[in-house]
Amino acid sequence: MTWQIDGALYPDTDPPNHLPTIADQVDYIARLCAAWDFGLLPDWETIEEIRRAAWL
Repeated sequence: MTWQIDGALYPDTDPPNHLPTIADQVDYIARLCAAWDFGLLPDWETIEEIRRAAWL
């Protein structure tokens, strides 16, 4: 199964299809953390994805 961006993290805009820049990745992480603060935990696949070397 291929990882997909969680569209629920983008209630204010259409979710992107990919995160090509560091700024896009930082925005995604910020949205992920904000959702976590409200008790919306990410899928395991999301955690695995953001731990990959491409996100470092």
